[in-house]
Amino acid sequence: MPLIKTKQFADFTQAQAVTLANSTTETTLVGTGEGALTIQKNSLAVGKTFKISGKGFYSNTGTPSLTIKVKAGSTVLLTSGAITTTTGASNRGFSFEGVLTVYSLGSSGTLHGQGQVVEVGSATTAMVNTSAVTVDTTANQALNVTAQWGAASASNTITLTNLVLEELN
Repeated sequence: MPLIKTKQFADFTQAQAVTLANSTTETTLVGTGEGALTIQKNSLAVGKTFKISGKGFYSNTGTPSLTIKVKAGSTVLLTSGAITTTTGASNRGFSFEGVLTVYSLGSSGTLHGQGQVVEVGSATTAMVNTSAVTVDTTANQALNVTAQWGAASASNTITLTNLVLEELN
């Protein structure tokens, strides 16, 4: 049986680069774009799966740590943990990707996700969840991607240029 090709549309594509610089405060990297990053209340089903991915670049001085998170409201769905970045990076590429699947519904619904962060030409850091994360699927959930430097410096910058959220099924 031949494969049937279908056109997959993204639920959200970022159309504005966002930069975090000289701060140790967790800050959103999400800019304006096409579509929405909000999962509407009561719109999920068990098994519904989303893919979120992003690309950009960073620079630093020394070897500051950097943490990347994917969140639904204040709930952390995926985190890189503190990554020790490459020493003295200058406009070095990075990317991340995560897959999130709905395991159960309700005010104590659960999602399970796995992902990774890649420093181009360097390390890959897993975003590993060993158990599902509780998320209220009866409320709207705004997805977000944040970054946080371990040390503040005008040289410590990260810019997210591309962000895509896709509903896979």
